[in-house]
Amino acid sequence: MRNELHWNAPEYIHREKGTDWYIALWVIIVAGAIASLLTSNSVFAAFLVICGLTFTALANRQPAVVEHEITNHHIRHGGSKIPYSAISGFWMFEKRGILYIRLSFKRGSHIKTLIVNPEEVEPNDVYDALVDRIEEREIELPFIERIVDIAGL
Repeated sequence: MRNELHWNAPEYIHREKGTDWYIALWVIIVAGAIASLLTSNSVFAAFLVICGLTFTALANRQPAVVEHEITNHHIRHGGSKIPYSAISGFWMFEKRGILYIRLSFKRGSHIKTLIVNPEEVEPNDVYDALVDRIEEREIELPFIERIVDIAGL
């Protein structure tokens, strides 16, 4: 195993959203806005419309390609260096044919998910580098992130 591993991968997996996705979004937004207006809550109605416009504008944004690095001292994801001392555990798994690394942190409940590009780095080397430094354990996504994943955001 090498001391340092480098690879590039998208920061998230982009899912194409069809017309049905946009129709469902706006049905929910309009229904919520109408219900808000009927209950005299115009601020929340405006908030829902702004959220709908934001989701619509960002829905087809392509992910940036992020450089990843595993060294003896830290994991780098884009511009942020994560020291091993801040990480409480990792879980490496495959979902829909894509290899992921999920990191949990000692402080707070934040979870970071990285994508492994097997064309640039050997997945077994990544696993070996991590298991030597961090406890391996299954890490579940928080509820809100599972909802985001199901909604295809």
